[in-house]
Amino acid sequence: MRTWLVSCALVLSACPPPTPTEDGGVERDAGEVVDAGGSFVVTRLDAGVLDGGAPVRYELLKLQVGTHAAAYAQWMPAVSADGGLAPVLLLTRPYDGIAWTGEDVDARWFSKGTGLFPDVDSPDAPANPGVISYVPITPQREVDDTFIWRLHAVSVLSVYGRFYAGGSIQNDVDDMVAGLEFLAREPGVDTSRIGIFGGSWGGFEAVYGAAYAPENATPKVGVALYPLTDFASEVDFVTRVMPGRYTLPASIAANEAFFAPYLRRIEATTGGLPDAGGDYSRFDVDAVASRLRTPFLFVHDSYDTLVDVAQTERLVAAQPTLISPLYLRHAAPPNWDMELTNHGSAVAMYGGGAVPFVVARLLKALHDGPVIYVPFDGSFLQLLTFARDQQRAGASYAELAARLRELLDPRVVLVNVVDGAQYPGPEGVALAVNLVWGTTFTAATIDAALASGLPP
Repeated sequence: MRTWLVSCALVLSACPPPTPTEDGGVERDAGEVVDAGGSFVVTRLDAGVLDGGAPVRYELLKLQVGTHAAAYAQWMPAVSADGGLAPVLLLTRPYDGIAWTGEDVDARWFSKGTGLFPDVDSPDAPANPGVISYVPITPQREVDDTFIWRLHAVSVLSVYGRFYAGGSIQNDVDDMVAGLEFLAREPGVDTSRIGIFGGSWGGFEAVYGAAYAPENATPKVGVALYPLTDFASEVDFVTRVMPGRYTLPASIAANEAFFAPYLRRIEATTGGLPDAGGDYSRFDVDAVASRLRTPFLFVHDSYDTLVDVAQTERLVAAQPTLISPLYLRHAAPPNWDMELTNHGSAVAMYGGGAVPFVVARLLKALHDGPVIYVPFDGSFLQLLTFARDQQRAGASYAELAARLRELLDPRVVLVNVVDGAQYPGPEGVALAVNLVWGTTFTAATIDAALASGLPP
């Protein structure tokens, strides 16, 4: 989905900004160290201006909270149309490789380039630690990736989990909370309009970051794609459930190899597996449900073999007013060996079709201007077609109608990133539903129609 959003930039750059945009925040010199109070220290390691369609000011930050390991983030401040406080989106970046921290581990990994490399820096790494994926990212790439948010005068803070550097699940949560602590103190930030967004392991970081956020920087809105939310359940899923579902020895071996690096980071916090004395009391569905205050959109495929969709279902049941799901359900039983270590074939094929729901959910809460540009392409219709076919085959898609209704906001303008065509939200949704279901709804009737569910 991240790559998909980057590809939208060319077409969306031709759209007039919904509100005037420029870089914002408080200009500070690189190397400046600020004691922000409460044992929180911000060091600006570098700062400058990059080309992001317009000049984009950025800062590379080291965030130190008490005795916790340092967190690192890239800050790209905007300014609101009236020169007042600006909303902000925190992006969780668990896997991105950065080189500017000054730490040897980052320089060493960055020099490798993109690829699969031994997980040598993981906690208690064995002689054969398995491999993890590594993708280096530059400040310019981060600026490019955040275009859709900056177009709407939303500041962006990208917080790096640095999975390759080791750490633990507690360390990952600490990193995201450090980012929120920064936003709580940074001049120019509207702390009543903070969003948080991540996928997979980054979805875990988004949900738990929001759950453990400081009171004065609790996100107003969040989106998590196929997030891991219950670690005791996850351990059982990857060590017992999925090995029992696979029929091929090669699949079982691949599953074990894939998850070994994750289990080491989990056990570094819990002290062991659930059946071996590990303490998961801060990292299960009950813990996160009891602390969560942020409304979230979750997207999850029922064929997911990395994160069991049942985790999302349990959290939705525990917090039905906070978690709005979009399930990609399959009517037919899966061939699990064909779904080996992925987030589900529907996500793989039609995941781009969920982008309009993600962008609209975040920007409707963060952007207060009169227009919200929501990109889409052919994958949107493909997703709706898949849902129609699965629904007719017996799968439930009760939640999809509610997600489509979220696009009916009068501020929403759906933008086709292939040909640049623009549609007011109600018109675009009516057109899409009519094309897929063969109905004849109009912009005036589509809301009432979807209120009773999807067409048959």
